Amino acid sequence: MFVTLFSMSFGKLCDYVFVLHLGFLSLPGAGIPGNNGMKDQVMALRWVQKNIAKFGGDPNRVTIFGQSAGGASAHFHLLSPMSTGLFHGAISQSGTGLASWAYAEPEYIRGAAFKIGAKIRCDAADDKELLQCFRETPATDFVDVFGYEDETGVSLGEFRPTKEDGSVNGEEVFLPGRPAALVSSRKFHVVPFLTGINSKEALTFTALTEKPSFWDKFDKNFDKVVADVTGEDVSRVKEVSERIKRYYFGDRKPSEETLDSFIDCFTDFSFFIGADRAVKKHAAFSTAPVYYYYFEFEGDLGVAKRALNVTKPGVAHGDELGYLFSTAISPPIEERSEENKTLTTVVKMWTNFAKTGDPTMEMNSILDIKWNPATKRDPVYLDINKEMGMQHALLKERAAVWDEAFGPL
Repeated sequence: MFVTLFSMSFGKLCDYVFVLHLGFLSLPGAGIPGNNGMKDQVMALRWVQKNIAKFGGDPNRVTIFGQSAGGASAHFHLLSPMSTGLFHGAISQSGTGLASWAYAEPEYIRGAAFKIGAKIRCDAADDKELLQCFRETPATDFVDVFGYEDETGVSLGEFRPTKEDGSVNGEEVFLPGRPAALVSSRKFHVVPFLTGINSKEALTFTALTEKPSFWDKFDKNFDKVVADVTGEDVSRVKEVSERIKRYYFGDRKPSEETLDSFIDCFTDFSFFIGADRAVKKHAAFSTAPVYYYYFEFEGDLGVAKRALNVTKPGVAHGDELGYLFSTAISPPIEERSEENKTLTTVVKMWTNFAKTGDPTMEMNSILDIKWNPATKRDPVYLDINKEMGMQHALLKERAAVWDEAFGPL
């Protein structure tokens, strides 16, 4: 049985890169440690455990899955003591808790609250005063200040999941540490995990580059992009950020002429690196299988490109959802088309995983390939394309460039 944590929507929200805003206020001094959005999900999963048998479901076979912020949510549940026993498998599509946008330190989240307060005329002296002002402010006043464009030119979500120290009495701790550290210290639920990315995720966000002064901001502050990905202080990554910029852009200044390079770079620092490191860390420390995919099939069911009228080649962020769900904008497809073949195969693998923890446990005329789990020595992945096949070391050269910034796993 699937429990879906998040479905990405398109339209105005795509003006913002990530939609992890509401529900993540953290003001410990006012008794709010953060992560309320994740704790709401825990409450829903507890309801499923208590009630799903009455609807014909099996509480011992629950698979959580989501895409983008929902993918990160699914991964966060793998790391949370509050989620113990609530699910038995997890799928994270184009988003993990190790993504650059998915997590921030408590100091950052608290500072973001005061920054938002200043924007809506809540100039407070402390946590309690700020909270009181927030409670007296109409909800609509918050809408236009969420998602800001910082000095890099990239839109960010101010509020994100964060670690809790347990200092708020009576409050359960959802996330007791930094996601990468929790995985490395084996503090995660040992269940089958399936994750991956699309080939050109950043196609969904190319509208960012049309904003005034975007390219100049991105070029001048690229070191801050790297700092956000690595979690390190800017001064410690300035040198390596220059090497990363040279890798993607060469001697050219980032501009409209380097849009293809930007798409690869944005895809990597926003989606690929977080997924790749999550796979490698879980494969190294988990006794449960870890399945990794790379979605390259480009067809008429690519829902994000259709919604946003994107014509550049590649599989954009959200496109794979059209091969799992029928949408209002999904076109009719022929039974013998490549789109239908891919849809049928992907749905079969995802449902197999939900039922058994193995996406290719039953091989037949529809599913004629074995999806092997990634291992510490060999982080293999399934290339989802017209011809599906197992491959080794996804985007190896690009991963190595960012590994230099991160350091060893």
